[in-house]
Amino acid sequence: MDHTKLMTILCAFLLLVCLVLSIIALTVMRNAVEESRGLREKTHLLLNALEDSVEAMAALDRETETEEAPIPPTSDKEETPFFDGLIVRIENGHVGVYTKGGELLRVLDIDPSALPKKDRDLLETGIEIGSWKELLALIRDYVG
Repeated sequence: MDHTKLMTILCAFLLLVCLVLSIIALTVMRNAVEESRGLREKTHLLLNALEDSVEAMAALDRETETEEAPIPPTSDKEETPFFDGLIVRIENGHVGVYTKGGELLRVLDIDPSALPKKDRDLLETGIEIGSWKELLALIRDYVG
């Protein structure tokens, strides 16, 4: 075989290998995009469920409030008789919602390492939450 034919075959083989690797890379990227889209949809469903739960709890609080003696408003925050504040903080590498007494209420599906350093620092010390709406807004900020 002469040198030109050998080079042509080698170039064709390298071109074929590059084509196969490109197809594999595109397939992997497409699968990653589809998976992240699915995770985003699940996150939004969970946020909607959380929002429904918060609204149901607020409605329950309002019902309880009307049964008891009225409490004069002390601030613009939506405080209820059962809501004495929560703390969102990082504990054991997970973001959780805690009572002021330290009882874990819920572990959130938020990866602390994916958050900006400023937010991680705030969560390390704990962020005090004054209302259900404030909690929901904070979760939405972190989830995106």
